[in-house]
This record gives sequence, C-alpha cells and structure tokens, in this order.
Amino acid sequence: MIIAVDFDGTLAVHKYPEIGDEVDGAISSCLKLQESFKLILYTMRSGETLDEAVAWCAERRLKFWAVNENLN
Repeated sequence: MIIAVDFDGTLAVHKYPEIGDEVDGAISSCLKLQESFKLILYTMRSGETLDEAVAWCAERRLKFWAVNENLN
C-alpha cells in the first residue's frame, strides 16, 4: 500500500513558507506506517521550501518512497 502524506497542516502546523511545530501524533504515526507501507510526501511546496520540508522530515527519521510523485 502507498500512503500520500501532506506536509503543511498535516505533519507540521501550517505556517508556510516557514515550518511550524509538529502536529501532535503525526510524526509518530508516520514512523509506524513507514514500517509496513510506502509513504509519499505530497505537498504544494517546491524548490527551497520543499527541500526544507524534506530535511525537516529526515531529521525526524521520516523516509519517503517519493516526493510529489507516485512511482507506482
């Protein structure tokens, strides 16, 4: 199964173009999901703000199968 996850308002509190605080329970839930499923980060961010979001997720051990695309 593939699960697409939004960034602003889902993983982080919406403060675009900045990155807000973690949404309660979102990171821990995604860490559990990534053990069994492929996660895609699907966000309207692009360029530098997308790179920052991906780095923010990586700091929290979130690994994505793809970013803004479905490789299926």
